Amino acid sequence: KSCFDLEKVVQETVHSLVLLAKGKNISIVFKNNSTPVIVVGDVEKLRLAIENLISNAIKYTDGRGKVEVSVRKKNGFVIFNSKDNGVGIPEEQQSQVFNKFFRSDNAVKYQTEGTGLGLYIAKNIIEQSGGKIWFRSREGVGSIFSFSLPLCSPARAKHLMAKTAGVRKT
Repeated sequence: KSCFDLEKVVQETVHSLVLLAKGKNISIVFKNNSTPVIVVGDVEKLRLAIENLISNAIKYTDGRGKVEVSVRKKNGFVIFNSKDNGVGIPEEQQSQVFNKFFRSDNAVKYQTEGTGLGLYIAKNIIEQSGGKIWFRSREGVGSIFSFSLPLCSPARAKHLMAKTAGVRKT
């Protein structure tokens, strides 16, 4: 684990998914802070969680749709949002969304490819990082997937840097 700029990772992830979005005629917008948002965690695992959330938003949104991604600070935490105007999740199936291998009925009809592991993996990564993940969705309207992570305190950053300084390879 290390302290890193989550906003930069989100920006890189959005950039890497632009072609996927353009291929479906979907606009993808990243609303950023333009100031670093430093969190503690495994950067590659968190990148995977973010990629799963944003790529799902793209996959389950029709052409001429919109995906909005944002990162903001709130009360010692960072809040990530991925909002789409896609197919949404049927209300009666929402309690199962983070279950292993779960795919909603309309997702199966809409998008034939998928393992049902993306949200399960994202939830595990976020929770292992000390965060929480949640969503709001309305079928036919869209979904907002969000997570919070604790910001990296200056003391924690200093501690981690001191810890890694002793193990640097020369």
